[in-house]
Amino acid sequence: MRTATYVASYIHTPPAAFGKIMSEVKPRMAVAYHALLIPELLQDITEQIRTTHDGPLTIASDLFVWDITKDKITVREAVVGDRVYPPPAGPEWGNAKRTGSAEISPEIKKGWWEKYVPPPLPEE
Repeated sequence: MRTATYVASYIHTPPAAFGKIMSEVKPRMAVAYHALLIPELLQDITEQIRTTHDGPLTIASDLFVWDITKDKITVREAVVGDRVYPPPAGPEWGNAKRTGSAEISPEIKKGWWEKYVPPPLPEE
């Protein structure tokens, strides 16, 4: 439970917190991404965002495309071939130094929103 809370609340932005940030920023289109898009979770995520943000919102999925003009934003899904594969990772990725640590970097902490307080972590 502690790990799940840490990932959901400290590494990822909880949906209601995302909505609050979007309400402060007031984008023309709020785009949430990197979520598990199974129907039950998608509905819950959307409902939680809507508790704090009522503006335009897209819960993004792979291959979404935003056509943006000064007058409107249109969201659609890209049409691609069935066998599109990512390029292979280069040697830099394989040779990159890894610490095995999951610490949050000082750069990320500097960007934390002062008004947001993540929930306390449960005891192990």
